[in-house]
Amino acid sequence: MKKRMIVIGAVVIGTLWGMASTSVLADSDPLVGRWDMTILYPDNPRISWLGVEKKDGKYVGLLLREGGSPGKVGEVKLEGSIVKWEWRRGKQFLSFTGTLKDGKMEGVRVDHEDNKVKWTANRFVRKLNVTGKWKIEFKAGEKTRTNILLLKQQGDQIIGKMLRGKGKGRGIDIADAQLKNDILTFSATFTGKGDKTRTMSYKVKVKGDVLEGAAANKQGREFKLSGQRERKWGEPIELFNGKELDGWKPMGSSRDNKWKVIDGIMTNTGHGANIVCNRKFQDFKLHVEFKVPEHSNSGVYLRGRYEIQVEDTYGKKLTHNICGAPYGRITPTQNAAKKAGEWQTFDITLIDSYLTLVHNGIKTVDNQELVGITGGAIDSDEAAPGPIYLQGDHGAIYYRKITITPAEPPAVPEGL
Repeated sequence: MKKRMIVIGAVVIGTLWGMASTSVLADSDPLVGRWDMTILYPDNPRISWLGVEKKDGKYVGLLLREGGSPGKVGEVKLEGSIVKWEWRRGKQFLSFTGTLKDGKMEGVRVDHEDNKVKWTANRFVRKLNVTGKWKIEFKAGEKTRTNILLLKQQGDQIIGKMLRGKGKGRGIDIADAQLKNDILTFSATFTGKGDKTRTMSYKVKVKGDVLEGAAANKQGREFKLSGQRERKWGEPIELFNGKELDGWKPMGSSRDNKWKVIDGIMTNTGHGANIVCNRKFQDFKLHVEFKVPEHSNSGVYLRGRYEIQVEDTYGKKLTHNICGAPYGRITPTQNAAKKAGEWQTFDITLIDSYLTLVHNGIKTVDNQELVGITGGAIDSDEAAPGPIYLQGDHGAIYYRKITITPAEPPAVPEGL
C-alpha cells in the first residue's frame, strides 16, 4: 500500500474503536457496529468501511475510504432513519448522507468538488459457531486447573458438557447457554462431597479458536479462564507450483500484467496488475516466502480483504504500516523485517476475524482481531470465503512459496 495514503496512527485505532464495549451496544443500537460499504461508481464499484461506536451519548466513527488507513470522521448523526457524517483532510472533503433500515444503509456521497456518487453499506454480523472440544484453564491463585468443555451449536441452540481434569467421566451438563455477538454465557452445577452443589456462571469472549473470560460463583468470586479449541486441518495446498502461474490471473487489464515465473520464482517485474488465485478459503494457515527489492512494496491479501504489508522496512520505526502489519489495522509487536533482497517468511493463521502472524520466526501478531477490511479489498462481504491475492501495482516483488492449509469445520465432539 502506498505511503501517501497513510492518514492516522495506530493509537487512534486502538483508543477510538473499542470493540469490547461495541459488541454489547450493537445488540440494541441500530448504528453501532462495523459497516462494510460499497461506493457505487458506475464503471468500477469500490470498497469502503465505517466503524461506529457511542461515547458520551454521541456517535463517533472511523472511515476507511477506498484505500489507505482508517481515519476519524466527525460526529456521526442519526436523526430518525437519516444518517450523516463528514470526513476532512486539508482541502479534501467527503459528506455522506443516507438512510438506515434493518441493518442496511444507502445514500449519496458528495466530495469537495461537488461530485456525487451513491453508496451502500451492510452491517457486519459475525457468524460464529462454538462447536468443538475446548481445553479450559482456570487461574485460582497460584494454581492452574484444567477442564474440558464440549460444545454443540445448532442455530441459536447450544448444548454442552464440562468435564473435569483431563476429560474423563460423563461430565456435567451446562445450562442457559447463549451466544450474543461474540460473547458466550452459560452455567454449570457441580456436585461435591455430601451431595453439596456449587453453581458456576461463565462469561467468555470467543476469539477465533480461543476463549477469554471468567467464571464466577454465587458469592461473586471470579476466576479468570482461557480456552483453546481443538482444531483439525486439511491437506496443505501449494498455490504456486514453481513452474507456471496456473491457478492465478491478473486483476484488471491483462495488458498491465507484469507477473512471470523466472527461475522458479513468482516474479512481478515492475509496476503493473495485482494477481489473484482462483480458489477461495475461509479459515486457514498460510505460509509465504518472499523477497522485497530496495524501496519496493507489495502486499498479501487474506480472503482478498485484509492486506499484510510487504515492504522494504528493515530498521524502520514500528507502525501499523510496516512489513508484516495488517495494513492500517494492527501494529506488530516488533519490526521483524530483514534487509531488502533477503528472503523472508510469513506464517499466518486466520480463524474468523482473528489473526496470528509469525514473521521470520517471530510472533508479531498474537490472535488479534481484524475489526474491518483494509484498503484495496476486492469486496465488502467479510463473512464470505475469499481468495489470496498479491499486490503488483507498487513495484517489483518475488514470491517463491505460497502454501495454504485450510481449517476443517469444527466437528461435534464425542460425548454430545
